[in-house]
Parts: sequence; structure tokens; C-alpha cells
Amino acid sequence: MRYPILAAEREGARMMSAALRQVGLNSAQREVLEVVCQHGPLTLAELGRLLQIDQLGGLLARLVGDTPSGVSVAARFPAIRGAPV
Repeated sequence: MRYPILAAEREGARMMSAALRQVGLNSAQREVLEVVCQHGPLTLAELGRLLQIDQLGGLLARLVGDTPSGVSVAARFPAIRGAPV
């Protein structure tokens, strides 16, 4: 029973990734947007706390920074615009 469930999970992840690519986002950025939609405007510190991401190393800044298309997630979604980097 475990393997069919894992296969379904992988297929769902592939489908989600394909849908996100169409709008220029990755799955980590989707998680950021989900938290911002639930909580409203946040600083990077607040966002990091909610996502349980340590800001050291710049991971969080990269998540809200430039996407491969060169358009910042923060620029697209004003709720995280102006959050200190």
C-alpha cells in the first residue's frame, strides 16, 4: 500500500511543479506566497519564523528575491514588498 501512495504523491508534485513553472515560481516560493496570503504583509524575520527558516545563508532572501525570469516575487506580490533583506 505504501508504494502506490508514494507514486501518487510524486505525480502530484510533478503536476504542481509544472503549474508553478507556468507562472515563473517554484514550490518553495509557493510556500512563501501561501504564508503571506494567510497572514498578510510580513517582514523577512516574521516570514522566516512562520516558515521555520533560519535567515542565515540568505535562503529566505533568495525565496522572496529574483525568480529565474528576473522578476522578483516581492514585486509581483505587494504583501511582501519592502520587507527588509
